[in-house]
Amino acid sequence: MKAAKAEAVTRVVAWQLTQEVERQGMTKATLAEKMHTSRAQVDRILKAKVNRGGWPNLDSSISGISA
Repeated sequence: MKAAKAEAVTRVVAWQLTQEVERQGMTKATLAEKMHTSRAQVDRILKAKVNRGGWPNLDSSISGISA
């Protein structure tokens, strides 16, 4: 049950992030820069793929998008 909830949350975050990127007309490269990460990591996030370690500092990365 816990894994299913984590998967659902992951997909919702990815969907919301995609919506915001489209709303702002932002490129993946710009999003990566604002999140202080790589474009490859942004691709993984937007595809809702999470590594075994989860998304450390996701909250702080996302908060940088609106800055």
